[in-house]
Amino acid sequence: MKRALSLILALLFSFGAAFAAPAGASAGYVLCDVNADGDLDMKDVLLLRRFIAGAARGDEVSLSAADVNTDGDIDMKDVLMLRRVAAGTVKFSTVTFCAVNSAAAAYLKDAESYRDSDPLTSSVMPAHIDHSKPYDKPATSELPVPGGASLIVWKDTSGDAEWSSGVPGGVYRVRNLIPDHVYIYRFEDAEEKVLEIGQYTATGALRMIDLSEHLHNFRDIGGWKCDGGTVKYGLLIHGAQLDYTNEGDAVPLYLSEDITELKEVLGIRCEIDLRNFGVEESSLGRGVTYFNLPLSNNSLVENLDSENLVKALRAIMENVVSGKPTYYHCALGADRTGLVTFLIGGVLGMSRADIDKEYELTSFYQNDSLPENYTRLRTKGSYKDLAAYFAPSEEMTLRDNVVKWMTDHGIPLSLINRFRAAATDGEPEILK
Repeated sequence: MKRALSLILALLFSFGAAFAAPAGASAGYVLCDVNADGDLDMKDVLLLRRFIAGAARGDEVSLSAADVNTDGDIDMKDVLMLRRVAAGTVKFSTVTFCAVNSAAAAYLKDAESYRDSDPLTSSVMPAHIDHSKPYDKPATSELPVPGGASLIVWKDTSGDAEWSSGVPGGVYRVRNLIPDHVYIYRFEDAEEKVLEIGQYTATGALRMIDLSEHLHNFRDIGGWKCDGGTVKYGLLIHGAQLDYTNEGDAVPLYLSEDITELKEVLGIRCEIDLRNFGVEESSLGRGVTYFNLPLSNNSLVENLDSENLVKALRAIMENVVSGKPTYYHCALGADRTGLVTFLIGGVLGMSRADIDKEYELTSFYQNDSLPENYTRLRTKGSYKDLAAYFAPSEEMTLRDNVVKWMTDHGIPLSLINRFRAAATDGEPEILK
């Protein structure tokens, strides 16, 4: 009997029985730490071999940590890589860093005093603006590049997205991670030999997007509390323009690396341009749908009668329902973009206090080249008018008023409910 069992185990080790790794891994585990004891050593290797052979129970193993090569299966390939990590021939690192820059973090701390019932006569933002430079980009982390590395491969194990890029010598700047998602990276040489693997997690709910120096005010509106949970990350990105026109010709503000970041990392599949002038197609190129739906820059409330606003909202909502990440913008990503964000936040059930903060964060796109009146405060007349238009009453909440406006303008309640379900990480109530 013992001889037969030994033969069975030998066959399992030789051919590598495979087990599916858990989908949607969350923060709270360390890759390679199979026994979750805080150390990466041969104990992890032996436990993983026993698990694959069927000699260890699933509850003895951290399954997320066991998929060492992040291919979706737990098998002998993971054992071999884990042995290299335990032996020190492949370096392993785990990093957690806060991606919210210091100015934005300080502002959000002070803005905790905001209430939905505030009369919008004061703002804490002016105390946090440095007119000498913008603070509209996130904090990043520097990852040393090992000698001989030519490629870095990233996998978002929480969202199952994967991408790769070439690496220069020196350091690789880690940026634009979705907060609290677990990312696994590996450095490879030109022959695809793995030189280093590791795990990254960014903290801080605010997700500013880091692009090159001439692209500003890009944010993901995910992370804000709403009906049923929080707004999902990765679906709704807003910002300033990628290009401007000169005598009818589009002049790019972006670099090629920005296009890669927006399309491959952020996964943008639709661009909604709210500017009065448009371009023939998206600067993001093939595979990205483009709509030019001009809105007035004179008054936010004035645009509430615009068919283009309704078209923009419908397109955004339909994209989210279909799982298509969307980038919407005007020139600065401030007022017209802020109007769309106000309505999106309202229909999702964000508090007005949080919508105020989201609007004011645009103020960090402020530098010496822009006049000070580019600062966007909740005390600004056009924003106050918009908030007053949708102000709650004893019978109607802010959300109710936004929903009524949408249905009055032809956006069906069925689409609103599908959008709320798709854009929220929880279960919002079904509106009737």
